[in-house]
Amino acid sequence: MRVFVFSRTTRSSLACVTGGALLAGASGIFPLLWPLVFVGPSLFIHVIFFSGGTLSPRRIFFLGAFFGLILYIFAYGPLWDTYPLSWAGIEGSMMSRAYLTAIWITGSLVAALPWGIAAILLRALAVR
Repeated sequence: MRVFVFSRTTRSSLACVTGGALLAGASGIFPLLWPLVFVGPSLFIHVIFFSGGTLSPRRIFFLGAFFGLILYIFAYGPLWDTYPLSWAGIEGSMMSRAYLTAIWITGSLVAALPWGIAAILLRALAVR
């Protein structure tokens, strides 16, 4: 018996959400691509509204949090401009990298959670 972690619908939804987050994140890196700020979240909203009831609330939360994670990883990228943390009293380069990586990932994960909650709320509005 084979167990599929992601069905075909979920894989296409994950690809659409990932693409939307990458488009929205790229607009933060390349300022001339600013119109993609509107395209990225619209792909995310399209998946949430038009999934046809095939996605469980758990998967919808996962898709929303994943969208937010990718988006905020791009958004918090400029944090690395503070890399030599000698100004903060941290002299070791490995320790500086460890601190920045922990702050970058933790901040992105925390900021991604409201996207998951918003995805569930949007789905509840779509069902009504």
